[in-house]
Amino acid sequence: MTYRCPYCRIPGGCRELGRIRTALPGLFRHGLTASFLRDSKQREQFYLGVCSDLFLHKAALDHAFRIHVENRQFLRYMRTSLYWKAIRADQEHRRLQQRSIPSADVPEPKPELVPDPGFSLPEDAAKRLTKRQLDVLRLLYEEDLLLHEAGRRLGITQQAVSASHHAALKRLRSD
Repeated sequence: MTYRCPYCRIPGGCRELGRIRTALPGLFRHGLTASFLRDSKQREQFYLGVCSDLFLHKAALDHAFRIHVENRQFLRYMRTSLYWKAIRADQEHRRLQQRSIPSADVPEPKPELVPDPGFSLPEDAAKRLTKRQLDVLRLLYEEDLLLHEAGRRLGITQQAVSASHHAALKRLRSD
């Protein structure tokens, strides 16, 4: 898209615009500049700021372009934050819908799903695990503790308990 200065009556176009085009060849293709020049009032300010020798026109162009850039950045920020707020609201809505509310209509768990309190790992499986992995499995499955409770009991973090649990299950499945 070619921009011709309506204020200069010089044959062949404005010298200042020509100088800017040669010094900054990608300026008019840049997204911010192109969006700034789409608006007729801003385009008029651009021509006045470039072609005029008055400092006020240059200052007004500078101010208008700064406002334009700030508005674009603000709109981008708002789009991004509104998008993520909508995602989080949707996740919360789904989580609340999936939450089960205890009631008398819920059937009792089937007996085969209830863990056997006398269950222990077979000897050959226990030999493949480290002491920490055995302790983690014992606390999680025999004593029915949560990850952070087992970590507190063992003196390690919840993440370390989770990693040991994952490694133990992976080792038991692999053989």
